[in-house]
Amino acid sequence: MGKRRVTEIIGRTVNELGDIAPRIDQTLLSPTATESDVTSFIERSDPYGFRCLVVPPLFVKIAKSISRTRICTVAGFPNGYSATDAKIAEIRFAAEQGADEVDAVLAIPMLRMGRWDYVKREAEALVNEAHSLGMKIKLIIEAGVLSPEQVRRATAIVAESGADFVKSSTGFVGRGVDPYDIVIMDSVRRATRRDLGIKAAGGVRTAVKAVLLILLGADVIGSSTGIEIAKQFKQLRRGSA
Repeated sequence: MGKRRVTEIIGRTVNELGDIAPRIDQTLLSPTATESDVTSFIERSDPYGFRCLVVPPLFVKIAKSISRTRICTVAGFPNGYSATDAKIAEIRFAAEQGADEVDAVLAIPMLRMGRWDYVKREAEALVNEAHSLGMKIKLIIEAGVLSPEQVRRATAIVAESGADFVKSSTGFVGRGVDPYDIVIMDSVRRATRRDLGIKAAGGVRTAVKAVLLILLGADVIGSSTGIEIAKQFKQLRRGSA
């Protein structure tokens, strides 16, 4: 496919989307973030109409008290190697603090070793806990450290678990999301559970890459640069009008 054709497809997708902000989980998960950082993040991000704002568990309560946007947090983040019971405790804490959603990291070592029975049990336990508390849940598989076949198998397990989304990456481990990860996830979704959402995250810093990932099947983009992506997207729309 030639460069001109790719440009035409991206331009058409930009026009069809209209606004990319409702597809973005705007994120602040720096380990050094303070309460004032989170407050500033909320104040800057709220006007854009993002899908949700993702903050550390410690700051969910303050974020919820000042944000007009849905609040998401994390569990087992970013390494995923804590015990399942510890992740469940984090999910309960997130619910108690008022989170609307949680992004939980599956056991990365078990994914890499192909311990699929363990991964399946953990996925089901985390989903059941989150749903029982009224929260949506995304399960992170850290695709950047997996083989294509492992990405395929992990996505199938997430689909079977009843999770709301499969998420590609934390953005803290490995290379982040690659377009081919989304192609694999989407192919599994088509073959298993068409209502499974796909969240692409890790290294998504431009509107062009975000649009490409959406074209390939991503429903949601996770990024710490959501404001910049939203601004770039408006420029793309003006350019394709």
